[in-house]
Amino acid sequence: MPEPPIEDRLRRELGLFDTTMIVAGSVIGVGIFTTSGLVAAALPDPIWLLVAWLLGGLISAAGALTNAEMGASLPHAGGDYVYLREAFHPLVGFFAGWLTFFVVYCGTVGTLAAGLAEYLAVFSESLAPDRLWVAAGPFRLGPAQATSLVAVWGCTLLCWSGLREGARFQNLVTLAKVAALALVCLAGPLIGVGEWSRILEAAPVDGAPLHGIGLVTGVGVAMVPILFTYLGWNAPIYIASELREPARTLPRALVVGTALVTALYLLINVVYLYAVPVGEMYSIASDGSRAGVVRIAESASTALFGAVGGQLAAGLVLVSIVGCLNATILVGARIVYAMALDRTLPPGLASVHPERFTPDIALLAQALVASLLLVTGSFDAILTYTTFAVITLMVLDGLALFRLRQRPDLERPWETWGYPWVPAVYVAASLGLWVNTLLERPVESGLGLLIAATAFPAYWLARLRSRRV
Repeated sequence: MPEPPIEDRLRRELGLFDTTMIVAGSVIGVGIFTTSGLVAAALPDPIWLLVAWLLGGLISAAGALTNAEMGASLPHAGGDYVYLREAFHPLVGFFAGWLTFFVVYCGTVGTLAAGLAEYLAVFSESLAPDRLWVAAGPFRLGPAQATSLVAVWGCTLLCWSGLREGARFQNLVTLAKVAALALVCLAGPLIGVGEWSRILEAAPVDGAPLHGIGLVTGVGVAMVPILFTYLGWNAPIYIASELREPARTLPRALVVGTALVTALYLLINVVYLYAVPVGEMYSIASDGSRAGVVRIAESASTALFGAVGGQLAAGLVLVSIVGCLNATILVGARIVYAMALDRTLPPGLASVHPERFTPDIALLAQALVASLLLVTGSFDAILTYTTFAVITLMVLDGLALFRLRQRPDLERPWETWGYPWVPAVYVAASLGLWVNTLLERPVESGLGLLIAATAFPAYWLARLRSRRV
């Protein structure tokens, strides 16, 4: 007979402001500084580019409203692992937790830390990724990798030291980057060098087929990097057992945080278009394919403010990455912690520090996995299918709400606005993006399906171990 679940011993310490800052801090990472060029390559029209960013925010808002009801009803650590377990079957929940932790969160931690070192290289060439001390097979170690490891373990130590300590640092860094982004949005048009005609003249460039099926496909391709940039809006659902008054705090933080990020993203893209013509946000290869400018924030800042603008942009990116890295580490460990509470992962991962009340072993496990990705370089491959994994979970999350609505025993202190239409739109949009991503990015999607498939033997082994205990 399986062992009973382990008691959750994390403490409820976070309020509405803390939780909203975790939303904003989790979402605003490196994506908004790098993906607009990729979006322009798919949608080389300023108006459609802005519409796509707004659409990404609306999809994220629909997801926030959908998850808010489930989070208020089931305010436990683990987020969609708990929702899918309760809505469908423990195997479905395990699938979600497995995919979320090993693909989404560990991959994001590794990628953010690597991005931190890459942007530090703007100030010091000694941190260039191609400078290595050791290179043996997939193992790579040099100044950049060492810097990334220091960042991962430093943020892990901060999150281990206490929830309040981690939250205070998160609040400080998130406020700093939100204020800096707002300042750029204000200063760019006021004192920067740009032209509003680059936005108001909405004609597509280089004959881009932005109508009919071409427009639909372009929007679908653009939504992949856009949704990646919006990732993190659901961060509080994984730490619901540490929120004060979760039935009130969680829904409000999800809605307010997502709205704040959407507004900032739209404004910063307006500034990009004011600074750089949409046709200069990407390059055209000899075969006619378009490749987006990755460091679009640096290009726009340099165009607006001159040479100093590039360094200012790099500094803003660094602050943003640190905040996002800290939030990701804080949240990600709670996923395997929740799975260990149910004994679907080794019970040791449910350990809580007796004085600091943090999931110490889960934080350690997360740091080890992320470190392995960093020194092997495989984080690049994981990043390519992170978004596909997230879209898969978005579809399942939306369906879970409909299933949970059929349970009369489940209390609903907060209900999704616009039910059933809002979650239906969320599911339909997510499913459409899932199919489009599968068709347009078959290799990356195939990798995502393969890693997802490993959840099934892992679940079987976990159940087998639990029966033997």
